[in-house]
Amino acid sequence: MSGFWAFLVMIASGPGFVIEPGEPGPPSWAQTAWAEDAAALVEILPGDADLTIAVTGDISGAGRLFIAGQVNGDVIDIHLSGDGWKEESTKARRLLQLNLAHELAHVPQRQDLDTSFEPVILHEGYAEARALDLLVEAKLWPVAEVRQTRAGIEQRCLMALARGRLYEQAEAGNRDATYACGAMLWLAASAKADLPLDLLYREYAQAMEHPAGLGPWLQDTLGREFTRSAIRFVTQDYSHAPAAALEGLAAGRL
Repeated sequence: MSGFWAFLVMIASGPGFVIEPGEPGPPSWAQTAWAEDAAALVEILPGDADLTIAVTGDISGAGRLFIAGQVNGDVIDIHLSGDGWKEESTKARRLLQLNLAHELAHVPQRQDLDTSFEPVILHEGYAEARALDLLVEAKLWPVAEVRQTRAGIEQRCLMALARGRLYEQAEAGNRDATYACGAMLWLAASAKADLPLDLLYREYAQAMEHPAGLGPWLQDTLGREFTRSAIRFVTQDYSHAPAAALEGLAAGRL
C-alpha cells in the first residue's frame, strides 16, 4: 500500500495507560489527541478496562486512517477516510473522539454480558448511543455537540428505515440500520424506563443471565406495548413512513 504506515499502541488498565509509539508515528496532533482523549475516557469507565489500541494509518493521497486493536481481548477496528488527517481540525478530532468513545463503550458492555449471543443491532446500537454519554461525562464534548450528533444519528436511521426492514439490513452489515437505528432503539428504551443507558444495559444483562429472566424484566421495565413496538421496529417494513416508525417507537405504539 502506498504512503506510510503509522503505528501507535495504547495500553490502558483501570484509570491509567502507557503509550508506546512505533516508528514512524501518525501525525503528532493525532498522537496527542488520542493520548488525551483516551486518558479522559478510560478514567470514567466503570470496572477494569484492559485496552490495547493499535493505530495504523495510510495518509497518502487518499488520506485514509485505519485503527485496529483489542478491547479486553476482542479485536476492534475502525476505518476512517477523508483528506483531513494530515492537519488537525475540529471535525477530525471530534470524529476520532466519537470512534474511541464507541469502542470504549464496549468495554463495560462485554464485562456485563456474553455479547457473542447478542443481536448486533443491540450490541452496536448501545455503544453508538452510550458513546455520546461518555463524551459528555469525560468533558470532551458540550451538550450542544451531542445534540447535533444525535440528530445526525436519527437522520441515518430514517434513511435505513426508508430502505426496508432493519433486521435484514443489519444481517447484511448496513451500518445505518445497525448503529444508528440500534442507538435510537436504546435511547427510546432508556426514555421509556426512565433509566440512564448504562444502568438500563446492566439490568438487561442481568436479566439475560437466566433463560427465563428476559421476558419478566421486559414486562416490568419497558412494558408489553413498548416491547412489541421495539420488535416491530426491527422486523417490519416502514419504508413507506420512516418518520412515523421513529415516532411510534418513542411513543411505544407501533
